Amino acid sequence: MMEMTYLKRLDKSVLFIIGTFSILSLLFIYSSQGIGQYGEQNFALKQGVSYLLGFIILLVVAYLDSDQFERIAWPLYLIGLTTIVLLPLMPSSMAPSILGAKRWYSFPFIGSIQPSEFFRIALLLLVSQLAHRHNLFYLHGPSGQIFF
Repeated sequence: MMEMTYLKRLDKSVLFIIGTFSILSLLFIYSSQGIGQYGEQNFALKQGVSYLLGFIILLVVAYLDSDQFERIAWPLYLIGLTTIVLLPLMPSSMAPSILGAKRWYSFPFIGSIQPSEFFRIALLLLVSQLAHRHNLFYLHGPSGQIFF
């Protein structure tokens, strides 16, 4: 029963638009790499895998409740901060220096990951949680009544 409620919460028109743009962009990428200027790399397949991973993440995030976001805000923030702080300390095989700075983690078979992109999301979750708690306390007070 929970599964049906969860699937009904998804906006079908937004999913249709996302799917349409994804398919169109894959077609454009595939047609543009047909010239052969990039060798044997298949950018369309790589982008398709990224879309699939993004869609799975979309389903997981849509399944979570707002209370669950509040519980994971601090852990995600601390993990993100740790990955950014440890980045300069990593060996060049894991974090190559590009233009004199280490900005990316490099993993074999996966590719490169920039931790600041994930940290941005964690920071957004944490700030929204702090603002929500601030408003609950200062607008409603400990008793729950609105002051103004």
